[in-house]
Amino acid sequence: MWNTPQGVRVLTGAEAALVQDAVSVLADFVHEEASGYGATFKHGIALFDQLSWTERLTELDRVATALLTASGPVFQPSAVHEAVVGAIFSTVESMVHSEIRCDEPGDQAWRSQVLAACHESLAHKGAEAIECLPVSSSVSDPGIWSDTIEVLADQILWDRDYQLAGDFLDTDPEKAALIREVLGIDDDYFVDAAQDVSEQSVDPLLRHLRQLTQDHTDESDDDSVPF
Repeated sequence: MWNTPQGVRVLTGAEAALVQDAVSVLADFVHEEASGYGATFKHGIALFDQLSWTERLTELDRVATALLTASGPVFQPSAVHEAVVGAIFSTVESMVHSEIRCDEPGDQAWRSQVLAACHESLAHKGAEAIECLPVSSSVSDPGIWSDTIEVLADQILWDRDYQLAGDFLDTDPEKAALIREVLGIDDDYFVDAAQDVSEQSVDPLLRHLRQLTQDHTDESDDDSVPF
């Protein structure tokens, strides 16, 4: 469960399916990089990118569990957790832009998912909110889709304060406290450190991530293959 601007939620329907797919892709990227089979993939989310690969997988598992299941306590906003959400939606954006660049006839799967998720998650806001969305998944303007994905992320994230983490680390503590007070940022927001596991514990973690995203991933019985 996640404390969102719309209240405590567990993602369902098209919104959950989109996040499941993005989590699967993101976990695959991180694991391929760690295994030496892929290049380092930067997500444009500094706080997430600077974590070790095991920290990234650990926090991705924690955040995905909170977003997609009702188990465990309600996750409260923190810089690390929200940076992971930012990385998930950055992955969605990357996949949409890649889909547009490839320009394969009929290949609109990611755009279709984004549009379906937006229609579901914005339905409570009325027709005016829906009218701002792309008219169809065939729209090929990357900027329009980036804006649309930001709207979708806003249904989970309160703001983008996690992008300020680097600034606070280099700021005098008293000044940082004053800035947090002015911006309305909780004192503990930047304190919550990323959790980690040993490399020997990665396989069980990957199996759990696979279970969370099982509707969209390889169901192989080989537990050594993450996705």
